[in-house]
Amino acid sequence: MNMILTTVLQEKRRIEYMLEKYGKEYERLPKGTISERTVNGKTYFYLKYRDGKKVVSKYIAKDGVEKLRERIEKRKHIEAMIKSLKEELAIANRVTSYFINVYGNDNNFLYLNFVLKRT
Repeated sequence: MNMILTTVLQEKRRIEYMLEKYGKEYERLPKGTISERTVNGKTYFYLKYRDGKKVVSKYIAKDGVEKLRERIEKRKHIEAMIKSLKEELAIANRVTSYFINVYGNDNNFLYLNFVLKRT
């Protein structure tokens, strides 16, 4: 029992750490999509995103389009990772709750949880 619980608590701690790191990176990256408009035969690129209920369009220079596209894709990837980690955290929380319900607030369990949170 202790080995399983130790593993679950360590995994829970790892997931929380990863969620924090991914969350910071996610906030740094641009949101929205890149759209292009052709005016008088010239193509112009815009970053479109929502700000509340308003849709905002910002002009992007041609030389910055690919780098911005990569950063938007990275944000989408991180968003998927965060979703997956939240699902894993929910499972870890259910397992931890199960152990609490079965074994009660055992001092060994509480101590183990405390020690793992400190490291």
